[in-house]
Amino acid sequence: MAGTDADVLVPGPKSRPAEIASATTRLIYGAAAVLCLAIVTLAVLSADQLHLRAFNLAGAGIAQTANVATRLADTAFSAVSTLQSAAIAELGADIATVEGFARGARALPRDFLLGGAAALPYVSGLLLADGAGQIQSTTLSSTLSQKVLREVHFDRLKPSSEGDVRLTGPIRDADGGLLFGVVRPLFGAGGVCTGVVVAVVSIDVLESLLAQFTMNEDDRVALMATDGTVLASAPHWEGLVGQRVPADMLVSQGPQSFNVGISLFDGTKRLMAMRRLGTLPAYAGAGTDFSAAMAPWRFQMRLIVGATVLLMVSLGALAVLATRHRRSLASLEEAREAERMARARLAYAAERQRMQDERDLERVRFATAIQGLPQGLCCYDADSRLVVSNARYAELYRVSPELIRHGMTLAEVVALRAAQGACADMSMEEYLSWRSDIVAAGAQSETTVKLSDGRMLVIKHQNLPGGGWVATHEDVTDQRRTAALLSHMALHDSLTGLPNRVLFRERLDAAVAARAPSSAFAVLLLDLDHFKTINDSLGHSAGDRLLQQVAQRLGTVIGPRDVLARLGGDEFGVLQDALEQPAEAFALAGRLIAALQEPFDLDGHPVVVGATIGIAEVPLVGADPEDLLKCADLALYRTKDEGRGHYRLFEPQMKASVQRRRSLEVDLRRAAANGEFEVYYQPVVAVPTRQVVGHEALLRWHHPVRGRIPPDHFIPLAEEIGVIEPISEWVLAQACAVAAARPEVGRIAVNLSAGQFTSRRTNLVQQICAALAASGLPPGRLELEITETMLLKDTDAVLATLHALKGLGVSIAMDDFGTGFSSLDYLTRFPFDRVKVDRSFIHTLAHENPLVLRALNELCRAFSMHVTAEGVETEQQYRAVIASGYTEAQGFLFGRPEPRFSSVPRPPR
Repeated sequence: MAGTDADVLVPGPKSRPAEIASATTRLIYGAAAVLCLAIVTLAVLSADQLHLRAFNLAGAGIAQTANVATRLADTAFSAVSTLQSAAIAELGADIATVEGFARGARALPRDFLLGGAAALPYVSGLLLADGAGQIQSTTLSSTLSQKVLREVHFDRLKPSSEGDVRLTGPIRDADGGLLFGVVRPLFGAGGVCTGVVVAVVSIDVLESLLAQFTMNEDDRVALMATDGTVLASAPHWEGLVGQRVPADMLVSQGPQSFNVGISLFDGTKRLMAMRRLGTLPAYAGAGTDFSAAMAPWRFQMRLIVGATVLLMVSLGALAVLATRHRRSLASLEEAREAERMARARLAYAAERQRMQDERDLERVRFATAIQGLPQGLCCYDADSRLVVSNARYAELYRVSPELIRHGMTLAEVVALRAAQGACADMSMEEYLSWRSDIVAAGAQSETTVKLSDGRMLVIKHQNLPGGGWVATHEDVTDQRRTAALLSHMALHDSLTGLPNRVLFRERLDAAVAARAPSSAFAVLLLDLDHFKTINDSLGHSAGDRLLQQVAQRLGTVIGPRDVLARLGGDEFGVLQDALEQPAEAFALAGRLIAALQEPFDLDGHPVVVGATIGIAEVPLVGADPEDLLKCADLALYRTKDEGRGHYRLFEPQMKASVQRRRSLEVDLRRAAANGEFEVYYQPVVAVPTRQVVGHEALLRWHHPVRGRIPPDHFIPLAEEIGVIEPISEWVLAQACAVAAARPEVGRIAVNLSAGQFTSRRTNLVQQICAALAASGLPPGRLELEITETMLLKDTDAVLATLHALKGLGVSIAMDDFGTGFSSLDYLTRFPFDRVKVDRSFIHTLAHENPLVLRALNELCRAFSMHVTAEGVETEQQYRAVIASGYTEAQGFLFGRPEPRFSSVPRPPR
């Protein structure tokens, strides 16, 4: 090995630095020459590209100038054409003959011609002559008019497919100014010219307009007739107007086209662009001096030539310097070669030492790694003797690490573990046989083993190539406990500890799957009565404690095989298994209801809640779990509709009832848009005169198929599905508008819904203001009725809204007084204008206890509130109301709700 390393470090034959330097010098000079050639080539190509670019830019500029001049000329002469058309229109309809044209021209007011000419600064005047060459009307002088007329050449005027506009040649006026005429001939039968309308254009003004588009002093813009006659030039070129351009130059080009030619006027080489006008038989041309246009390119060429020369000189200097530097480096090469060999020998020795250090470090790292593993690790050879293990392996089995030594057999290690009472929950022979089978199988395996002390270990086994195996041992006791706890939390309600909806459904699925054909079981869904009221009034913490006590009490009622679960909120479910008689489900439901009728103690507050239960039985309903839950839910809601506090078994017709309710819900959402709602008005009378003092607005629904639907059928549904708010807003607007038109009917009372107080869509106070403003109803005639249940929801916010409404000047009435939970408390917290005693009080107390009826009246009057008795239907009730001192009454005795107001008191029966 040493001999081989030495051979590697022996240098080859000595190099010839002088020869290397000479070759390098030639290479440097050759590269410099190639670079110079490349620079010159690049300069030539750049010059050519820059020349082309400068040529195209200049051409594009002169083409744009020609385009702009053409658009200007077309715009200007379009206006001239419009002026001529206006004059022709004024001539009248009889211009198809020379005499008709002459009559129309003589009748044309001269002010009209002067006004038209004055509107266009470049039009000097207008001239009208008949087909015989006689001037009939003109704004020009007589002399100038005759000059213009001579240029018209009536004998040449024939209809043409190229258009009817003709141009005259240039004309000088008395002041020496240049003009030309735009001739608009009119033709009669047989193509005979009946007259002409000539607009005389000032060439001087036209040239000043064209001069605006010459960007450089070398630019020229000209206007030429189709015969080549120059009509205008900008800037003005003396003697140019009237000259003729050769016909071969009058070629209309595209919008971007241009060419190079020799100017006919100064003999210079110029860039030119020619465009045909759309409004006249003429061309607009633009040109610029070619030499001036290419001046930027010549400047760029001087820069390129200078830069090329500078680069070539710099490359030559660099080549000389590089040659001298290479020669100086050659003299150092031999010394460096010797130094390199010495360094190589030192580096070889250092590398060998580094590799040895790394091997030692790897061994330390491996030992540290296996000792730092959270799992116990052991490695055995093909003879089942220990090769390596870590301290965690010994710690898991409560064996001192010093006792487990290299070379021990698996049986010896297992004996140490058994001595510490940390062996697997099997005999030593069974464990060794099991491990031998795993090794013989040759596959990777993972097994959970329970130790005699109750701990759970996961052993992962892997055979090694060439024999032997390695295994890791991990204590998963805490993980299994945590997983079990998480599984329990996922399937149980955290508040009550009962199974949740997921576990209840699993138990229900299992009961369905295990059910014998002749067996039966039942699902009971239980809903607490008045839980929301208790939750709102006493707080959520009290509600949670109530649910816990309910769960404990229900647990004492169900059977040992029954499953009790909290499904959410105040809803509980019971799975009653192994029913022998259907009546057993009824008996359980009765026990559950009875258990919850006893008061609960919530921090000294005695609370009474009830329960409503819906029942679905198998096989009466079928054995589908989802259908079972739906049927029990339908029975629960039917029980709620009929009155809480009892139970009901599912019946097939309940599904039809749900379908009807859903259909009613769909119809209710469409009712407002279809105009099916109506506002009815029930009179409120004074006691004892029965004089009508006001009306209450009541909502009615006339369904196109079902007819009249009672309010107690659809109003609760509207509140439940969230459409009551827009309906209430519509009722308010309707009632205010109708009452405003009938001042004699007294005040109008409108019921407010709870949704209007909590709406995020609109503000109730703003809504009332808008209704009053739109209808013009005085605020004092509007009375707003609320129920006590509204005050249970966010009382402070509701009271704030009521104070704001009272500030508008409207009256506030408490409706259905006596049916809530804390009526007296609300009478002290808000100064209601009126209290309406509920009809249930009137019907009961008027007959059984009129003293209480009087006491209610006196109580409200003590708070300075007016009192109205609702639901008065008989004369006996009315007499009790009179005797109790009530001042107003309302009910069928005085009038049923009608779609119009009533001002006549109802006579006594």
